[in-house]
Amino acid sequence: MGDLDGRLAAACPAGVDVYFDNTAGGISDSVIRRLNIGARVVVCGTASIPTWDPPPLGPRIERALLTKRASMQGFLAPDYEHKRPEALRFLSRCIREGSVRYREEILEGLHEAPGAIARLYRGDNSGKLLVHVGETEI
Repeated sequence: MGDLDGRLAAACPAGVDVYFDNTAGGISDSVIRRLNIGARVVVCGTASIPTWDPPPLGPRIERALLTKRASMQGFLAPDYEHKRPEALRFLSRCIREGSVRYREEILEGLHEAPGAIARLYRGDNSGKLLVHVGETEI
């Protein structure tokens, strides 16, 4: 990750007000140190943590949350399933208009799955990494 703290300071010189965390780990540790007073942290995933048995040790964030009077809340997509049709309409329009762009890489075949997971944990992907499984493989 190189000089993540320095790059984050350059990208967010005024600090961070909202952080959507989908990975945990080193990136989150750096962002937590740059939270502004009243910041909000949304935790949606922990992709950088390969195992939770035993739970990993790392920087403690309680002091940062306390001194910055920040709030942290979990976010799981199933809690918002009732909003799915509305979200799809909105996001489809954004993609058509070009205000949202995305990258995806599609690997073919179930045999690609173990390597795909390893790539995710190494951070070797750019955008969404998918494995297409054909009917004959199921």
